[in-house]
Amino acid sequence: MMEGASEPELIAEVVYEAATDSKKQLRYVAGEDAKALYAQRLEMGAEAFREQFGKQFI
Repeated sequence: MMEGASEPELIAEVVYEAATDSKKQLRYVAGEDAKALYAQRLEMGAEAFREQFGKQFI
């Protein structure tokens, strides 16, 4: 598993919640790693975040 990554059980719990809670919520953030990335996205804005994040894989 990647260092600092969330445990699969935590991800499964959040996925289950998202699938069964009847909310119209678009995003569910699971784990501290995802919370940090989501906070960065909110701070930078979606477009700038996508651009920066995409550069990591190109």
